[in-house]
Amino acid sequence: MNSNQAVFLSKKIYGVAGASVDKSKFGNTVLVWYKQHNKTVVPINPKEQIIEGLPVVRDVNDLVKVATTQFNLLPQDIGLSIVTPPKVSEHILRQAAEVGIKNVWMQPGSEPANWQNLSSELGLLAVGGGPCILKS
Repeated sequence: MNSNQAVFLSKKIYGVAGASVDKSKFGNTVLVWYKQHNKTVVPINPKEQIIEGLPVVRDVNDLVKVATTQFNLLPQDIGLSIVTPPKVSEHILRQAAEVGIKNVWMQPGSEPANWQNLSSELGLLAVGGGPCILKS
């Protein structure tokens, strides 16, 4: 495990961008992994209301609102797993930086082509290019 992964896994709350109600989708598998590891997790999906028994937020901004109001945490206490197509992931990375989330883990296949440079420019501590969080 590298230092970015260790820092990510030390967060107090996690968001899963791309969480899915479809159990065959990776966005569901990642969400369930957090639950199985007794992590506080919030699914992010603009079209769903409940996934795996958890209330869903629409976007990264709403994730920060939940973390700050319900859990009395700061944006830097949040780890954001990204399980979306690369073009969507780039938008999510920009949103995360805007709201003060610093730690992101892009699951394999979700990384935009420029993820390393973009993450650096945005001041994000990013995990990408493999491995999958399920291997942690």
